[in-house]
Amino acid sequence: MNCCLIFKIIHNFTTFLINSALLSHFAWLSLNSRKAIAAEKGATPSQLALAWLLAQGEDIIPIPGTKQRKYLEENVAATEVQLTTDDLNRIEVVAPKGVAAGERYPADIRSLQEALTNSRRSQPN
Repeated sequence: MNCCLIFKIIHNFTTFLINSALLSHFAWLSLNSRKAIAAEKGATPSQLALAWLLAQGEDIIPIPGTKQRKYLEENVAATEVQLTTDDLNRIEVVAPKGVAAGERYPADIRSLQEALTNSRRSQPN
C-alpha cells in the first residue's frame, strides 16, 4: 500500500475523531433548542450566536470568520437581531456560562494530534 495513501487514511480518521470530540464538547447547546430560538427571532443559529455576543456588552466584539460573501452578509445581518431579556434567559438555560470551559480536545485526541504532528515533522520532504 502506498505510504501517502496510508497517511491520508490516518489523517481522515483523525480528523473525524477530532470533529466528533468537538461536537461532544459543544453538545451542551442542543441543536434543536438553538434552532428553535433562532427561528422565533427569524434568524439562523449563527446569527443568534452573534446577536448573543453583541448583547453581552460594549466591551465584547465578535470577530466571525468566513470565506463566502453570503455568510459575511448573514453575519452582518445578525446586528439586526434584537434579543429581549426573556430571550437571553432562555439562551442561558440551554447554554449556561462556563459550561464549555476546559480543554478543547480530550487528552487521547491531543496525544494523537501530537503523534501525527511529530510523524509529519520526521518525514523527509
